[in-house]
Amino acid sequence: VLPGYPAEVLGFNNVPEAGDQLTVATNEREGRSMAEANGKSGTGTSGQGRALTLEEVVNQVGTDEVKELNLVIKADVQGSVEAVRGALERMVDEDATVRVLHSGSGAVTESDILLASASEAIVISFSIGAEPSAERLADRMGVEIRHYNIIYQLLDDIEKALHGMLDPVYTEIIVGRAEVREIFEGRRGTQIAGCRITEGRMVRNGDVRVVRDGAVVEDTTVSSLRHFREEVNEMNAGTECGIVLQGFNDFQEGDILEVHRQERGRR
Repeated sequence: VLPGYPAEVLGFNNVPEAGDQLTVATNEREGRSMAEANGKSGTGTSGQGRALTLEEVVNQVGTDEVKELNLVIKADVQGSVEAVRGALERMVDEDATVRVLHSGSGAVTESDILLASASEAIVISFSIGAEPSAERLADRMGVEIRHYNIIYQLLDDIEKALHGMLDPVYTEIIVGRAEVREIFEGRRGTQIAGCRITEGRMVRNGDVRVVRDGAVVEDTTVSSLRHFREEVNEMNAGTECGIVLQGFNDFQEGDILEVHRQERGRR
């Protein structure tokens, strides 16, 4: 095939990226040897271990533990890849710099996760998702995938990480819901909500909100959780219980009690 001529090549496991070099081998054995040699040279210097999260990078900036922020970048189209990569590579801080290990178009794959894990890198996914198998592998190997649709938010997060100022990201998790069926008067004017747990579980001392007609009327904690007369730590869906809330005595039948918690998660 001469320069400038189109050609059809079969047998690729992945689509080559712009800038990749193709080397012609005289036979299959020579081709395999060249491929193995390239694979070893590309991964031989990578250390093994769990990848860092962006928040861990923040904690290590300035302690001489992190000098480079390793990234694997995936985007929806090649134009976005080049724009994101160019913007990130121009970011330099006195404490750390950005190093892009790999970039390409298309969904995040298992190969991206393996590279990030071996290199203690963070995977940046811009306007594209990740393959389900890659998500599972990332969870298992502790690799962080950060999804973005707005480039300014991406650049802002990376800049904050380089300066050691990135705020942690929290996601609210609904632990359980219960519906108030009856209201009982307790001691010293305290109301007891007779509830049926409709989903999840109720937890004593858990954070809870009272929802009435779709609006939150109170956000407090579960001070008492009883099954008949016995104080218990938690009750599961399908059971009935008595609930007392800290500082709240204005129950109405039909109120929904939502126990929730904050979980540190990924953006």
